[in-house]
Amino acid sequence: ISRINRGELSLEEAHADVREVLQRCEELRDATRGYFDVTVPSPGAIDPSGLVKGWAVDRAADLLDQAGVRNYGLSAGGDMRVRGRAVPEAYAILRFSKKLAAQQIHKVLRSAVANAEQQAQRQNAAFDADRLRVSYAVVNEGPTLKRFTAAAMGRATPILKRTSHVEIHVLAEVGGGAAPVAKAGAAETQAATPAPAKRKQPAAPRAAKGKRTKAAASRPKKGSK
Repeated sequence: ISRINRGELSLEEAHADVREVLQRCEELRDATRGYFDVTVPSPGAIDPSGLVKGWAVDRAADLLDQAGVRNYGLSAGGDMRVRGRAVPEAYAILRFSKKLAAQQIHKVLRSAVANAEQQAQRQNAAFDADRLRVSYAVVNEGPTLKRFTAAAMGRATPILKRTSHVEIHVLAEVGGGAAPVAKAGAAETQAATPAPAKRKQPAAPRAAKGKRTKAAASRPKKGSK
């Protein structure tokens, strides 16, 4: 990249990986309408450091997946990818981590587990959070918010508020000694269905009550002649 900025190397002569990263940067610039631009830090030069770290993690994860590795953690300057950790173990790691981002990642992981529970309820399937594993977890750079603050002599100082995108997938463990997720039987549904209520028969009129009323009306009141 430094040789390209100095004019010593053309883009056509660069390595295929460099051309792939710069092509991805152009796609992101078009997708974000200019919020992500490799020429913003230094006009006239390129600086793809905001993308190349995540790209390196993705390439390393692809190599591990092709080798059959299903339990690993990768980190490249803040961009991370974790796969294969059990959900209770991931909870413990995030709970005792001193990183400020651990709280936000913990919330995203809880949201993923809640989504898995809701999906199991809709499918009428058994659910056990202890059997869930983190199948995919990645933190990529999000859009940068451009703000300005007041400075001396009526000037304005730009402020770049950087954000991140956290994406976590959880998957129920099937192999390795764990039982597959079982569906609820139809017998439980039938037993839980309430029986239809019987219609109440209308009560018969009480004739004796009417006779008492007539007898009481025919009695003379006390003190009357």
